[in-house]
Amino acid sequence: MNKDFIVSLTKYYRKFRDKDKSPEVFVHFLAVLALKFIQETHEKPYFTDLKASTIKSIFSIWNNLSQTGTASRLDNIIEILQEENSEIFNKLFQSVFFRKLSFSESDVDRDTKLVQLLEDLEGISFGNTLKAVEENGSSIGYLIEKFTEESFHKEGFLYTPRSIANMMAQMANLEPNHSVYDPAAGIGTLLVQAAKVGKLSENNLFGQDIQSPYIELARFHLFFNGIFNASLEVGDSLSKTRSTKRTYDCVLTQPPFREKLLLPANPRDFLQPLKRRKRNLSFAADNNVSGPVRMRRQSEHLDFLTQAMDSLNETGKAILIVPHGLLFKTGVAYQIRRKMVNNNLVEAIVDLPPHVFYSSKINAAILVLNKNKTHDNILFIDASSLYDSDRRRNKIRTSHSKQVMDAFRKFATQEGLSYRASQSEIENERNNYNLTAKRYVQAHERIPDVNLKELMNEIESLEKTLSNIQDRIKTEMASLVK
Repeated sequence: MNKDFIVSLTKYYRKFRDKDKSPEVFVHFLAVLALKFIQETHEKPYFTDLKASTIKSIFSIWNNLSQTGTASRLDNIIEILQEENSEIFNKLFQSVFFRKLSFSESDVDRDTKLVQLLEDLEGISFGNTLKAVEENGSSIGYLIEKFTEESFHKEGFLYTPRSIANMMAQMANLEPNHSVYDPAAGIGTLLVQAAKVGKLSENNLFGQDIQSPYIELARFHLFFNGIFNASLEVGDSLSKTRSTKRTYDCVLTQPPFREKLLLPANPRDFLQPLKRRKRNLSFAADNNVSGPVRMRRQSEHLDFLTQAMDSLNETGKAILIVPHGLLFKTGVAYQIRRKMVNNNLVEAIVDLPPHVFYSSKINAAILVLNKNKTHDNILFIDASSLYDSDRRRNKIRTSHSKQVMDAFRKFATQEGLSYRASQSEIENERNNYNLTAKRYVQAHERIPDVNLKELMNEIESLEKTLSNIQDRIKTEMASLVK
């Protein structure tokens, strides 16, 4: 990340927003920044479909900053971009309308504020090389993350730290032709990392979120990373029926940690075909209720775990961040674990360090599910101590990620870090389908080799020393009596 670049942008954004911290103002800041991005990168392999006259019009905004009507001129340029390349720009700028932009706590003229922002951005550059453009574009993701922290943490929104998202993408073993889906896309971090790690075609990236402000930010997040044609939609991904959805090679997601959204209401429905779910009846656990009780129809409202499995093709892989409770709790969580293990779906579990999410200290893990396993073992990685402490949240550094990924690729027991367990070990009475990594890694740490002969000689020597001391004590006591 280019720190100087992001420090400058942060300063310009704070000046522009003044006291208005609304998503509307931030999105319009990103929109101006996007025009700057297009202006500087139009000769690189990004916007080859744009007319020379359009690029010239964008340049003219910065060449005539003293003119009035800046908001109208910006809106006109966006309209032209939408007409020339609707696939990219219609959704990116769909909520951008500078003439309606207002600063709720400021009487400063809107055009004056916009001219000041354009003057500030005139002094920055995305770089002269494609590598520099990619680095600086990626840095804007940091600015989006910081805005998300400030604006949405009270709503319980937790974005995936890039270090964790990168590890998840690597665990997916992605290839350029693979398709990736995130049903809780948030600001798009997992999709960005999937595209980079797997060198994926942007047409194979799919994301959905029920919150439109998150998807707006996700579109800009992907845009500045050079990803223009990913499919990002606003909507409740849990309300879709299986028959109306396509399937994917990989599901990467960090769903909400609420159990009612994460796990099915009826464990017997998990991994069942849709038609069978509709017919399922469950006997009530409440002693005050007798007879069969029809559960909510899974076809009308799924949960994220079922949704992830439904969204995979026959050889697909789902990688989710889940709360620790799913790995050891009784009740529904226990029944789901049994089904996943007995169906040989669980490939790996990675216990994450504590407090890695901004404004939340919840413990979590990476759950790797694979419908195409060639063995019945599960790898447990205890990464709970691999972090650097920070004031706001613990940070997983590149060196920590490397340790985790080395262990994942070797898929073998390493003292103090990982343990490869057989299915029978997980099912036995002692473990009883508990899937916390620490339980297996710590229980199987190698006992240091001991030389028994040396140990026996040491014990014999200590016993002789003790006997001599006892004899001396007896002698001293006898002399005192006399």
